[in-house]
Amino acid sequence: MHKILLATNNKGKIAEIKALLDGNGLTLLTPTDLGLVLEVAEDGLTYAENATKKAAAFAQVSGYTALGDDSGLEVDALNGQPGLHSHRFSPMPGATDADRRAYLLEKLQGTRRPWTAHFHATVAVVLPSGETHLTSGTCDGEIIQKSAAPTGSDMTRSFYPGNWSYDGRTGDGRKKHPEPSGFGDSKCHPHSQRIIRILGWQTLRIYIPGE
Repeated sequence: MHKILLATNNKGKIAEIKALLDGNGLTLLTPTDLGLVLEVAEDGLTYAENATKKAAAFAQVSGYTALGDDSGLEVDALNGQPGLHSHRFSPMPGATDADRRAYLLEKLQGTRRPWTAHFHATVAVVLPSGETHLTSGTCDGEIIQKSAAPTGSDMTRSFYPGNWSYDGRTGDGRKKHPEPSGFGDSKCHPHSQRIIRILGWQTLRIYIPGE
C-alpha cells in the first residue's frame, strides 16, 4: 500500500483529504503521525510554486512522497485579487475567515454584478527523489452575498461555481451543468477545498503503479 504524507498542518484540510482519498489503496500520513513540526512559508509567485514548495519540504524531511496544494480566488472586478493572497486578504491584523469574506464583499460594493470569479487550485506530489508531478484546474463562477457552501470556513465560501444555479431567495444550489472546465471527470462542488482533493487523486494516479 502506497504511503502519502499530507503536506499540511491544517486539521480541517487533513480530514477532508482523508475523506476523499481513503479507500483508494493509499495510506495517508500526517505530520503528527511522524512527529514532524514543519512550517513552510507560502511566498512563491505562483500556485504551483507554493504547492511544490510545501510538498518538497515535507518529502525531503520525511523520506515519504508528499502531497501539497495551493489555491486562490480571482475576482474579475478586483483585477484578479485576492489570488495568491486569498488567505491573507485583509488589512486587519489577525483577520479571521469571516473578516476576509466581509472585506471581499466590501471591496465589491459599487461594482457591476454579476461578480464573476475563478477558483484556481494546484496540487503537487513530490517524491523523496525530488521528482515532481503537478495538476491544476480552474472553476469559473461568481461571488454572492450569502455563504455558498454548507461547510468549511474559508473565504471561498462566498464563491458559487458556474455549474450550479443560485437561488437568491433560499441560498440553495441546484446543479445546472454537468462539468466544470479543467477538472476531468470531477464536479465543481461549492466547497472549493473538495476540488483540491480531487485534483490530488488525479495527480497521484500519474505515478502510482497500476493506475
